[in-house]
Amino acid sequence: MLIRIIVLSLYALMIIWVGIRGFRGTKTFNDFYLGGGNVGPWMTAFSYGVAYFSAVLFIGFAGNIGWNFGYSGLWIALVNSLLGVLVVWRVVGMRLKDSAIEYNAYTMPEFLKNRYRSPELKLLASLVIFIFMIPYTAAVFMGLSYLFTSNFDIEYWHALAFMGFFTALYMVLGGYKSMALIDMIFGMIMAVSVIILFFSTVSQGGGLQQITFDLRAIDPQLTQAVGPPGWWPLLSLVLLTSMAPFAMPQLMQKFYAIKDKATVKKGMLASTLFAILIGGVAYFIGSTSRIFLSPEATPAAFDIAGRPIYDILMPELLTNVVPVSLSVIILLLILSASMSTLAALVLVSSSTFVKDFYQGFINNEVKDKTMTLLMRIMSALFILLSVILAYLNLDSIVAILGISWGALGSFFLGPFIWGLYSKKVRRSGAIASGTGGLCVCLLLYASGMPSPQAGTIGMFTSLALNPLVSYLRNRHTKVPLILLLLLLPASLFAAPADDNEAQEESSRFSMQISGFVKTDYWVDSRTVVAAREDLFLMYPANKLPDANGKDVYGDPVFNFSAITSRVLVKLEGPDAFGAQVDGMIEADFSGVTNADINGFRLRHAYLNLRWEDWNLMLGQYWHPLFAPQVIPTVVSLNTGAPFQPFIRNPQVSLTHFRGQSQWMFALIGQRDNASDGPRGTSPDYLRQTTLPNAHVQWLANFGGFTAGMAADYKVLRPRLTTDANFYTSESIGSYAFMAYGRYRLDLWDIKIKTIYGQNLSEHLMLGGYAESHHDPETGHVQYTPLNHLSAWTNVLYGDRVLAGLFLGYAHNFGASDVVTGQYYGRGSDIAYLYRISPSLTFTSGRLALCTELEYTAAAYGTPDGKGKVNDSHEVGNMRLLFTALYYF
Repeated sequence: MLIRIIVLSLYALMIIWVGIRGFRGTKTFNDFYLGGGNVGPWMTAFSYGVAYFSAVLFIGFAGNIGWNFGYSGLWIALVNSLLGVLVVWRVVGMRLKDSAIEYNAYTMPEFLKNRYRSPELKLLASLVIFIFMIPYTAAVFMGLSYLFTSNFDIEYWHALAFMGFFTALYMVLGGYKSMALIDMIFGMIMAVSVIILFFSTVSQGGGLQQITFDLRAIDPQLTQAVGPPGWWPLLSLVLLTSMAPFAMPQLMQKFYAIKDKATVKKGMLASTLFAILIGGVAYFIGSTSRIFLSPEATPAAFDIAGRPIYDILMPELLTNVVPVSLSVIILLLILSASMSTLAALVLVSSSTFVKDFYQGFINNEVKDKTMTLLMRIMSALFILLSVILAYLNLDSIVAILGISWGALGSFFLGPFIWGLYSKKVRRSGAIASGTGGLCVCLLLYASGMPSPQAGTIGMFTSLALNPLVSYLRNRHTKVPLILLLLLLPASLFAAPADDNEAQEESSRFSMQISGFVKTDYWVDSRTVVAAREDLFLMYPANKLPDANGKDVYGDPVFNFSAITSRVLVKLEGPDAFGAQVDGMIEADFSGVTNADINGFRLRHAYLNLRWEDWNLMLGQYWHPLFAPQVIPTVVSLNTGAPFQPFIRNPQVSLTHFRGQSQWMFALIGQRDNASDGPRGTSPDYLRQTTLPNAHVQWLANFGGFTAGMAADYKVLRPRLTTDANFYTSESIGSYAFMAYGRYRLDLWDIKIKTIYGQNLSEHLMLGGYAESHHDPETGHVQYTPLNHLSAWTNVLYGDRVLAGLFLGYAHNFGASDVVTGQYYGRGSDIAYLYRISPSLTFTSGRLALCTELEYTAAAYGTPDGKGKVNDSHEVGNMRLLFTALYYF
């Protein structure tokens, strides 16, 4: 143990030394991000190689592929080296360096924007990098943590903290120069380590001939050219990991920084030989896992049913194969590869924010010194975010990497490669290929296809669409526009029906009919908790194992629906009592309950009396906690629920306008969406108190900024008599506090909202209440509310083409008092929820085509005596939604 501590300490000191050395030579943004654009062949070669390989390869891929494919996994190493390294250097290398100078571009989104003269493409590229690069970074941290846990008895979070700190240290100090220098050192460590690992494994297995004989005895196909899963799964893995590097932002960044053509020639050979050595040994070692590991000998690598846990195979294999005296060297092997990959991912992610987003859309006059400082800050922030995601342990390493590489390759491959080599491809072709490839990849993945196969098909789609759409556009036909509309089904309602409500009529009385025809098509990766034939998505259903432990709810589900098509009637009439009078009735066909699908349902029905400084609203409208001034602009019918309130109520509200601010006071009842209780959901629990739900809200507008705060209080009376037939008047009071903001500038629209409250289940949010103290003689029950925090943000950019990103989080803080009886409400067994949902909308005239990818995860567990959920496990659902709307 002392030797390990000494070696790791020396390793840490080396990182600090390199970081300080890089800091002294880093004065400008160009120095920080590209090392001054003057990095030599050996640094670039090792930097490319170690960024390609990491703990994802050694821990995730090598174990999974080696166990399933045997020797045929070596095809991946070979083609990775020849196609993903040699050909990439030969084809992209200096060409990208020259193009970067020609287009004055230093990042992938910047190159796409300048090459195609498309700010929209730059924004889309930035969003794709942000969404799919950060989980990839977290996967690398996960691989390292598994290795530390198996080999050195270090706790998971300790490993994460150690790696995060030292990656941040040398990245924040020196940027690319530190990374390139330390990558060269790391590369040498890796080369020596894999050689030692190879001979150690061969020795433990009794030689290559004996290893081959043992594998053939287990399954003859493990030693064949194509392993047991078959040629298509193998080919898809080969193509995914070999084609994606042609357009991976963190790998292409190496060529922006390269010195000259001579550097390319030398680096190409060095990087290819390095890849053959590292990849070949990794997949060979993985193929021996069936020999060295078994449920009896290494139970930690298998589940209760004896099935391998792929992310644990390699850590256990290295523990059992490598002599104790060499374990530190193997640690340095994985550590070196992973820290280099982490550095590359963090550098690209931080540059996406600083260079592409901040300088590109917010402050294009930002000083170079400020950009360098922001790069350091964002590098630290992205590392922190990645560590947090890794701590949450969302999914297996291969699953995360497969969808990350597949999505990145599917988006960037077509626009980037064709843009680099052809002047004939156009903006429309680039947008169609990027978004079309990404949509195909994610749709296939959401439908249940393994991520390598979905990513491979998505990449070929991307490559094919750019020249096809560009060719049709160059011929001045209308076909490419139609094709673009089909491939860019965009997000969010670009023209809500309420936009027509404020038209003024010169006549004394007027009636205007409007609305839209809407149809939705969606697929979920698993069964979900939802309403209206699953159109109104809440969160994924908990796992339901069958007799063999298989999740009954784990299969994909799809549906089509047009039930939310809507009709609105706007009325305006003569003045009354000195006030302007108007009213509105709105309905759709979604029914009142799930059993009433296609039923004609009242949504809103109200009238307004407007005086100079006052407004009185009578009727059914959104609950004030919904806050119509700041609602999520998403495609899904849920409008951000369960992170955002979603409820319409009969109410009386009085609003007073004072300058740029206003105060609203409301008394509210319940109707369709009601509180839960002993008799199920019912508005009677509120009515029986004779006290309406009370609400007060303040709102102010300052130019493009809107801000508001609110407080809400209600009382429920769950029972009139006890179970022993005694009269009871016990009630439960619940409060909620809300704050929100919105900022609009040009094509940008940023919204944020948070609610901390009790018993919010009728708002289609997590929450409710529980039985607390119980009198066994009379049956009298006291109640305690459940406390929840919910927060979301929504970022939008564009007009006719509207890009959006919704992020939501909800947390269960348990009950205010001890829980002794039944829970009423929603999600009492959920510790937290989160949602990540990017979307696009393309509007042409009155037609809007929309698409949204909605990932929602729920942490299910067991509530303790205070309602806090313990021992939780995450269940995630990926929904891909397409929507078409025609407004009238």
